[in-house]
Amino acid sequence: MLGWVSVAAVLALPAGVTAAGSGPMQAISPPGEFDPGDPPLVRFSSDEAAVVRGPEFVRGAARSGDSLIAASRGRTCAVRGDGDVTCWGMDGARERLSVAGLANVVSVTSGDHLEVALHVCALHSDGTVSCWGPGRMGQLGGGEMHSSYLPVQVLGLSDAVALAAGSEHTCAVHANGRVSCWGSGLLGQLGHPNLTPVSSPQQVPNLSDVEKIDAGPTSSCAVHSGGGLTCWGSGGGAGNVHTFTPGRVDGLPAVVAVSTGWDRTCAVTVAGEVYCWPAADVARPERVDGVTGAVSISVGDGGVCVVHDDGGVSCWGEQNAAGQLGNGTRSPQPRPARIPGVGAAVAVTMSVGSDRIGAHTCVAHEDASYSCWGGNRAGQLGDGTSTGRPYAAAVITPAPITGDRIPRDATDLLRTWLDEVVRQREREYPWLRASWDHVRELTSAVPLDSISGIVQPVCDGPGEPSACRAESMMVSELELGTVVHELAHVYDATTGLAQRRAWGAVQLYFGIRYPDCFRDHGQRPGSEILADTLTHLVVPLASLAYFETGCPGLGDQPDREAEEVVLSGLAGEVPDWYTDNVTNGAGLWALLRRVLSPILLASLASEFGGLCSTDWVGFPPDWSLVPPAGANPFRSGGC
Repeated sequence: MLGWVSVAAVLALPAGVTAAGSGPMQAISPPGEFDPGDPPLVRFSSDEAAVVRGPEFVRGAARSGDSLIAASRGRTCAVRGDGDVTCWGMDGARERLSVAGLANVVSVTSGDHLEVALHVCALHSDGTVSCWGPGRMGQLGGGEMHSSYLPVQVLGLSDAVALAAGSEHTCAVHANGRVSCWGSGLLGQLGHPNLTPVSSPQQVPNLSDVEKIDAGPTSSCAVHSGGGLTCWGSGGGAGNVHTFTPGRVDGLPAVVAVSTGWDRTCAVTVAGEVYCWPAADVARPERVDGVTGAVSISVGDGGVCVVHDDGGVSCWGEQNAAGQLGNGTRSPQPRPARIPGVGAAVAVTMSVGSDRIGAHTCVAHEDASYSCWGGNRAGQLGDGTSTGRPYAAAVITPAPITGDRIPRDATDLLRTWLDEVVRQREREYPWLRASWDHVRELTSAVPLDSISGIVQPVCDGPGEPSACRAESMMVSELELGTVVHELAHVYDATTGLAQRRAWGAVQLYFGIRYPDCFRDHGQRPGSEILADTLTHLVVPLASLAYFETGCPGLGDQPDREAEEVVLSGLAGEVPDWYTDNVTNGAGLWALLRRVLSPILLASLASEFGGLCSTDWVGFPPDWSLVPPAGANPFRSGGC
């Protein structure tokens, strides 16, 4: 097995700082075997960088700038010892398929945010950069404002030596010490007054001699060859708040690493000390007592962790509800404290948390193993469970994707990933299998403006309300919650996948309860709320687009009654709501007229003896033909 080496760390050592060799510490996982005949992971000409082999490594990998491991909300990605990339946690199966074709990677970085979907970028040993994930703000750098879940090469970038991803922007350091950024610049994070998003690298003016870089949610900070620090954007640098052009941070000794997070920015000095200052404030940097021998740093959710020159890791902070500080408790850790059992660390990374997903921390060890601690609801600790823990334990590294499974294109990625998702969940959620079997060959991954996915339903022609079906499913945002939401639409729109009467009662419930929510574009009233409710049952951590838009009568997630109605319909049982409120054809017709749609009629047309006539059925309905209010168009009404 090859040992670690980060090209950015090799190229970016400030004057007077030397590379450290491996120490006597033991990592949590047993070290892998190293073959001295293996080629080096990184090879540059002799005047650019030293070739580092095997267990010898360069310490000093910052959270984003030159990181072998990158944590973001609910997910962790890491560089493998052979230069490939692996990921685990939220959408981990998709991520592993996404990166299966990457090679010769020396650094990986991920944006982080409480709510925004997150992109990832990788720096290759030849100075090129690949990015994948959400891209509507241009943060992938491929020249388009679209998402891509297969890595795209950043345009015009072939000499990168350091890389950093923010929430919706990305920056890279060139070999000549200049910096280019791309993505969202709304808060100045691109380093110039142009607030318009850009989808390819744009050089930051008046910035040179940069060796390392870090990106926070809405800011960027660069470490210069002489140890100076420059920041720009919102919340990055002390005395440099909300600035659209780079400005030096005063009051610091020479620094070698920086990390900027939601609540603070911290820097490691040449002397191994740490200075921090709050975001969105003009306070001067203050030295953190009790830290010595620091070589790299990561700022997360209300906390900070550092790697020491002996391979140990220390953490401290005010937030520890998920156990992300690794002290064995979920209580704050006001002073830096060593993490028990962690040694031979070469990089540390902390994520932010959210109400649904706890923050977590991971380290890469010199033997190319990893360990993590903190929140784990999305599997981001990589131990094969969803149970969080406040202490470090080894990651079970996922097996590499074999060559025959590497996706050929975006649609192949989507279908292969959903094959795995459905296979894993079909026993608990049989409706997923029914939906996927119906729509798999009709599914494609395509760029869509303003929406994440769309299902096109069709119904039999006028006068024949016998069947409806999903004609196609197109997805642009390959997030688990998104694809489950679209599969819910497939199930909902395809008669025969569910027991018609039971599911028609579910459809009617949501239409009557939410008659005015997202009714535009010809959607059946309540259909989006129904799809979100189905999604929440399968993916409780998913961001629910429609429950979070403030529609009248909606909270931030489905209530128990709505979930019970859906569960009854999935089981083929008519919900109590329906039998309590619908007792005859006239009563059913009074409700149907309020939310009339061909899909709903296809489900309930056989009620109360069936419809007397279907000549009036069409979409959109021709109200001159539709039976009037007070009528009973069912045979129980006498025809």
